[in-house]
Amino acid sequence: MALDLLARHPERISRVIAHEPPLFELLPDAAEQRAFVAEVHRLFRTDRPAAASARFLEGIGGTLKPLPAPDSVPPRTAAMLARLMANALLMMEHELRQFTSHHPDLTALRPHTDCLVIGAGRDTFDHLPARPAYALAAELGIEVTEFPGGHSGFTDAPVEFADLLLDLLSAPRS
Repeated sequence: MALDLLARHPERISRVIAHEPPLFELLPDAAEQRAFVAEVHRLFRTDRPAAASARFLEGIGGTLKPLPAPDSVPPRTAAMLARLMANALLMMEHELRQFTSHHPDLTALRPHTDCLVIGAGRDTFDHLPARPAYALAAELGIEVTEFPGGHSGFTDAPVEFADLLLDLLSAPRS
């Protein structure tokens, strides 16, 4: 995770943009979120991936827009969508529990907030994907940068998202 790289090796980083990092452990209701993630994983293992995905989407507040049909997009985009779907299975089995249970080293991050941007989608403000971003920013005493769209702002508003990302990457350290 980029936040750990910044905490451990800040000399190797010029800028980290953490868009809605899934740091559920920072939330006041972390125990409830652990139970939610455990339920999603159980559904993935015992029921089917579709049930786990539906529960996950419900739990994060319906902040992801549906993906386009593969036959409605250019071949390169269709290939990317196929990779996303395949990666979703890996995410549910091997990443979701680990990523959401991570607690960053806040003490090690505090001296390096000049090269850290914490982002959240404008449309996910009070939903689970954005809540950890606001909690992390509060812990570190910095502001959250709002990105267009929701958790998937890069597909919701790709041009505006990319423009903001480029601006942030080229900005001098604060």
